[in-house]
Amino acid sequence: MKLRSILWVIAGFLALFPVMEASRAASDGSVPADAMADRDSLEAMVRYLSLDPSTSQPRSRYVFRESELGLLADSLSARLERYTGVAATRQSFEITWSLDDHDSTFTAENIICRVEASGQSSGVLILTAHFDAIAHRSYPGEWDSAWVHVEAPGADDNATGVAAVMEAARVLSPLDLPFDLEFVLFSAEELGRLGSIHYVKLCDADCADRHLGVINADMIGYSGNGTGASVMSDFRSGWLADMIIEYASITDPSLEISLIKPGPSNWDHASFWEREEGRLPAITLAEPLAATGSITYPDYHTVDDLIENVDFDQTRRIASIINGFIASFVGAPAENSMLEADLLVLVNGAIRHENVFQAGEEISVRPRVRNTGGTPSPDEAAVRLDVWLENAAGRKRIYSGELTPADPLRFSHADIPLGTGSGIGGENIVTAEITVYGMDDDPSDNRASVLFVMEGTGTAVENHHFSPNPVNRPFSEAMFCINTTEKVNLILEIFSLEGEMLGKARLGAGYGTPVPTGLSCHSCGDLFPGITELTSGIYMYRMVVFSADGRSTGHRGRFAVER
Repeated sequence: MKLRSILWVIAGFLALFPVMEASRAASDGSVPADAMADRDSLEAMVRYLSLDPSTSQPRSRYVFRESELGLLADSLSARLERYTGVAATRQSFEITWSLDDHDSTFTAENIICRVEASGQSSGVLILTAHFDAIAHRSYPGEWDSAWVHVEAPGADDNATGVAAVMEAARVLSPLDLPFDLEFVLFSAEELGRLGSIHYVKLCDADCADRHLGVINADMIGYSGNGTGASVMSDFRSGWLADMIIEYASITDPSLEISLIKPGPSNWDHASFWEREEGRLPAITLAEPLAATGSITYPDYHTVDDLIENVDFDQTRRIASIINGFIASFVGAPAENSMLEADLLVLVNGAIRHENVFQAGEEISVRPRVRNTGGTPSPDEAAVRLDVWLENAAGRKRIYSGELTPADPLRFSHADIPLGTGSGIGGENIVTAEITVYGMDDDPSDNRASVLFVMEGTGTAVENHHFSPNPVNRPFSEAMFCINTTEKVNLILEIFSLEGEMLGKARLGAGYGTPVPTGLSCHSCGDLFPGITELTSGIYMYRMVVFSADGRSTGHRGRFAVER
């Protein structure tokens, strides 16, 4: 998928909204100037949230400081209403918490402002952040009483995310987007995502049907050893993560972004993933995190999470990526795409994080064809989907049919059952490809592939071969490949046609070289260090495979050498 026409805008936009330039791609591929977040605005918001304006001293945004947080909520609501021109909804909920050996009840609230599309809307895209803070790491074991008088400024966690949402409301609200844009500020995230959990509980079937995705901004102001960002996703939300990462790679390529998939469960995105009536797509943009998603900012959840520790250049860059990505859908022509993250493997009807499954589990694939543009596909448009399965048995087409093109950010899909093990043992590669008719189409995003391994089918080895065959290079540069359904040990012997054994190799964990399930290839130079060259001709090999349960099976094969 390329930057595409999603960076185009409706002609005459400037005449409709003279206070803003039309959103467009900058000539150097950067975020359009009118979508850039303003550094001073971001800093002013973080300053207001983390410092008491009357004293310039750190303030507390801990959720149990109800009166202080209530005044902030009043201010944030008023600002959102001014930026969006829409009345804010205050979504209250009660929290019962055990303090000093007795239960206390507190009231918290989420702040919601939805800007509806001026024309046809394909659904609701939600931009969120949490506005509460905590400083319990400064008072380990004492926070239950210390919060009453101790500040919790939360400059990075999460005044920076709130500032990004507020700046997005200011910049994006006037745009003619193809979907509703909802701005949500959650409370009580620091008590276990209570605000977002409450919000998701109220999302009924109609709400879920309208839901496109969530972009959550949380802790975007710490750069560590350099500027960068992290995107946390699950497999259902991977399409949104991939799209925003690609947008960032084109518009701000020096901002290194790492994808954490699946992301941790203690951020607000997880509340949408855990919705009981059906998961909802959601991702979080954050500052650089560890590979597991753990926080590297040393002052989070402390009284030292102060404005002087915030990198506002980085904050601006991440906020601008969010703004530019959303603004890029204005007037963008429809684009039917087969994204890698939209080709899903399901096990017993559910998406799994891993790609190794067991015989007996019901496997199916779900290719989703998504409209990654900003307008509906024309009425005359059509999409044909073809899907192939490639494994030890060869390559075959398993699906061919037409799908109805979708509205912006929505998808059409097909569910294709593969069975419970027979015929899909070992490594499998599923490839989906679309052909688009009746509209302009970018062919670079029309094909996707996914790999999975089926273990325990009763046959330890599905196939084996030397590659290339014939071997047309030094033998040490060739590979021996084996496709297995379980972890095995094996002995491999090479013979001439006259029956002379030329070399013996051992593979498997028991011999110090594990053989993973699925297809793995191993260097002949490593397996047979004593064989430097083989003359042209036909060679035989014999393999004895030892399964984990003690069974052994023999296998034979041939390969050619052509010099």
